[in-house]
Amino acid sequence: MNRKITLLLGALGIVSSSFAQIFFDVKHESTWSSVTEFDYNLTSYLTNNSTNEADTSFEWFITGVDMPAEWDVTVCSGLLCIPNPTQSYDFNIPTGEKEVFKLGFSFFETVGDGSAMVIARSKLNGNAIDTLTLEIRAGTASIEKTSDKQTFTAYPNPAKDNITVSFANGGAQQVVIYDILGSVKKKELVTSGSTISVSDLPKGVYIMKIEGDNSYSKMIHKQ
Repeated sequence: MNRKITLLLGALGIVSSSFAQIFFDVKHESTWSSVTEFDYNLTSYLTNNSTNEADTSFEWFITGVDMPAEWDVTVCSGLLCIPNPTQSYDFNIPTGEKEVFKLGFSFFETVGDGSAMVIARSKLNGNAIDTLTLEIRAGTASIEKTSDKQTFTAYPNPAKDNITVSFANGGAQQVVIYDILGSVKKKELVTSGSTISVSDLPKGVYIMKIEGDNSYSKMIHKQ
């Protein structure tokens, strides 16, 4: 049975999109690993491009965790590694510098699929935000690696009124849109190629998730 966790952090507000004041050099990875390996980690560097020398204090939290109950998910920021994090964590990056992040799963010899997203944002400027996402399938050595092709597309992004959603395999899927606090804002059964109206959503950052046997998510920016 899969374990699904979405953190509800009441202290965090709805945020708007920004122009790369902070950014992860690697934002997303979909991959395969053997359960004979203990774990798998995605490494990415978060750069602070702010022109404000006082803008050096940040926080990160994890959301959209979907994994087998036997697995652990771990986030590392610099030398600090937190298994199964349940709150936000503060860190500092001087302007023009970067911090190494690792997002990974430990499998404990259990076959399954996992996904998780780390959101990092400035404590001085809540509009400075970026995300790191890992999707992985852990199987036996006899299971063929899954392809890295996109499972679904959502465009335009950023969007003002409507978002068109297309699925790699066509058909219809349950689409859920969350705010970054984990609250459900929309939930619709969508046919591939059709649109979802987001005109009634406030400007900000949202997570669009496709729910089914496997769950996949994307960050959506509402203008």
